[in-house]
Amino acid sequence: MTADLTPSARILIVEDNVAVARSLEILLTYLGHRCAATASAEEAERLDHQLFDLALVDILLPGASGLAFADRIAARRPGIGIILMTGSPAHLHHPVAGFRRVLLKPFRPRNLEEAIAHALRQRRRVEERRLAPLR
Repeated sequence: MTADLTPSARILIVEDNVAVARSLEILLTYLGHRCAATASAEEAERLDHQLFDLALVDILLPGASGLAFADRIAARRPGIGIILMTGSPAHLHHPVAGFRRVLLKPFRPRNLEEAIAHALRQRRRVEERRLAPLR
């Protein structure tokens, strides 16, 4: 792992497994990111999504699904990067609402790092296109 490959990002973690969420926070902080973790989509909905560059969302959450939450946040913040996580291989074999990146848990830190770098590059391109007419 190399903490200097990806620019620092503000990352929202939505994961109901406390141990997994804490491990992700530790890893992402080590990589230079700032994180906030929530255990449910409902809890994540109460946060100001303008504060985040990227959301790392478990698909299967108690209550409202992570997929529904990801759809809502993507609609409100078109430029936000979203990476979905799942422990179920079945989610990898059918379209997941247009999201390109779904990580199968458990995943390697390097796979997460690459997914974050990719999502941030995509986010930067969206922002550049959005600001282009203003230049």
